[in-house]
Order: sequence, then structure tokens, then C-alpha cells
Amino acid sequence: MTSLFSTHIESLYVEYRSLLTSVAYRITGMRTEAEDIVQDLFIHLSTTQWNQDHVHNVRAYLIQSTVNRSLNVLESARIKRVDYPGVWLPEPQVTESYSSSLSKHTALLTESADTSTILKDDISYAVMVMLDQLTPIERAIFVLRESFDFPYRDIALWLDRSEASCRKILSRALPKLQAAQHSQSVSFEQKSAFTQAFLQAAQTGNFSSLLELLQQDMRLYTDGGGKVKSALRPIFDRRRVISFFNGIAAKGSLTGEWSIISINGDIGLQLQREGVTVAIYSFRYNAYGQVDHIFMISNPDKIR
Repeated sequence: MTSLFSTHIESLYVEYRSLLTSVAYRITGMRTEAEDIVQDLFIHLSTTQWNQDHVHNVRAYLIQSTVNRSLNVLESARIKRVDYPGVWLPEPQVTESYSSSLSKHTALLTESADTSTILKDDISYAVMVMLDQLTPIERAIFVLRESFDFPYRDIALWLDRSEASCRKILSRALPKLQAAQHSQSVSFEQKSAFTQAFLQAAQTGNFSSLLELLQQDMRLYTDGGGKVKSALRPIFDRRRVISFFNGIAAKGSLTGEWSIISINGDIGLQLQREGVTVAIYSFRYNAYGQVDHIFMISNPDKIR
């Protein structure tokens, strides 16, 4: 019996690490856990003897192993979240940050769009949040099919289900995500305009100017993880949300260095103090271009 992986483990890790980490992150919603899943998988493969005849497709085998490990981690994490202090939000995936100078916003955002920094095939942060409402198997099938466009025959094999079952499960899951997917139809220009308006409000401490840009029954979710002070429950209604931000601005909680970022392939904001990220903001839009959800992540374990 020979080792299929030990001889080429480094080259396989380099070739597949990015893909496997993306799969694990989108299934679990936890960036650091996703990295650990992939590292642990390759450590296991490098120290285990394999019969090469049992692995006909290395890529498929690695994806299936990652999916199974991710589902196990997700199941365990959901049990632990029962005691999570306040709202639980996924770890954001920040891929780029830009200058905080208002005079440079338009040029930088336009350049970002032109150079495809904002990736069309990313799952937006708004959808990542909504994925937590799905069952683990619904989430896995959605990620594998809608995000990576894997064939149903492969998904069925990896999850030990029939193709018909996978199709039925996905059709049941898609309506649950419909509201979050409205954001994808909102133009880059509209998102850019709101991002600039929110940033200006944060820098001036006056959020009243955002009133008409927010859906009336919008929601604000804040995740401090019990380590940073945050609202333990969602805040409903745009006037209450504006009052919340005006209040924390008056206390100096919004002071620092602001940057526009690419978060999960979409536009967001980052607040830092002395080079340390203290909060990340992501926005969800309705079909009319108004913001209907704001996600504020300040748990230091998720934004480091």
C-alpha cells in the first residue's frame, strides 16, 4: 500500500487550498475555521497511507472531504451558538481596502469596479447571513451548486444523496434567500452613493441625512461576541437605527480611520484605530435600492 498524497502533498496544497477554503468558509460562515479545516485535512492526508486505487479523482476526493468536515464543524458550531451573547454574524471576508479620503472615493470605487476587485461570483455578505437560516444540508447544496456550479451528479455523490433529492432540496432553499439576493441587482453606483453617505454621516456624527436612503422597517444587526459592547437584539425601524448611530457617534464610538473595503465581493466600510480594525459594516439593499439591513461586526475574533 502506497501513499497517494505524501509525495505531492505540497503541490496539491498550493493547487487546491484556495478552492477548498472557499468551500469550507461558505458552508460554515467562519473564515478561521475554514482555514483550519483545510490545514487539518492536508495534515491528515500527509500522515495517512492510502490505496491509490480507491481514489480515482483527487480533486473530487478533496472537495468531498472538505464538505464533510465543514458540515461536522457547522453542526457543532450551531450547538455552541445557543449560548452566544447577542446576534451571531458570519466572519466577513475582506479582500481589499481603500483610502478614507472622501475626495478619492469616486475614483477608487470606479477603479475597483473596472478592475473586477468586486468579484461577480462571490456570495455577498447579505446572503452569507441568510444562509444561517438554512439547514446544513440545504446550505451545502446551495454553496456547491449556486456558488461553484458543481454538477448535481458530483454534489449527490459527495453528500450521499440522489440527484433528484439535491435538486428538490435546493428548490426548497432558494426562496428563503430571495430577499437577500435583491442586493445583487442594485447598481454599483447606488451602493457607492450610500457608502459615501454613511461614511460622511459617521465622520460628522449626523445620521439624520440617511433617513430616505433606509427602508422604513429596516434592521440593524450588531455582533460584538460578548467582547465588545453591542445591541444584544436586532434594532428595528430606520428612526431607531438612526438614533442608535447618532448616540454612539456622540460617545466617540465612531472616531478613527475609516476605509471603504471589499467585503465578500461587495462594498462595505471598515473602522480602525491605530491600525487595529474595531468594526466592519456591510449593507443589504432592497429591490428599490434602499438599505434594508445593516450588519455591524465588532467581535475582535471575527475581524482581526
